[in-house]
Amino acid sequence: MLGSMKHVRAQTLRTVQGMTLDDLRWRPGPSSNSAGALLIHIGAAQDSWFNRVILGGSRLWEAEKWYERFHMDPKDFAWGFDRLEAGNAPTLDQILEFLARCQESSIAVIKGLTVEKLGDHPASRPDVRLVDIIRHVVAHESLHQGQIDYLKGWRERLKAEGKGAA
Repeated sequence: MLGSMKHVRAQTLRTVQGMTLDDLRWRPGPSSNSAGALLIHIGAAQDSWFNRVILGGSRLWEAEKWYERFHMDPKDFAWGFDRLEAGNAPTLDQILEFLARCQESSIAVIKGLTVEKLGDHPASRPDVRLVDIIRHVVAHESLHQGQIDYLKGWRERLKAEGKGAA
């Protein structure tokens, strides 16, 4: 499981390599998500599943005040990225730092589990096993990584055709 989690994160990092703030903020339409919002959401979901659901504690988002660093509301939990003014939006490096912190925290949780514990159910979510949460987090990131890759390709094509950011 750790291997899968690390592999999908490496894919995500390769996808966003070299993206500018304009690339992160670009959306094909007003109701679409940007790559930046999706990246923050990947970390926010991982943070929530591991730190709040599995450990029963606070999310890093609040405990380490990532929302302040990103100029977002603590309750917004990622989707507010698309409403930020360009001057207040976090950079790719800042977002990647958040993702790394969420990954580090999640890996520590997994390393603390025994094989027998993987079948346990967290107190706040008795409907799911720990192993299913870990699988979900990996699949969730993979899904959004594909969306980010699609957005990146779409934007690059528009630029190449001289259509700007559209």
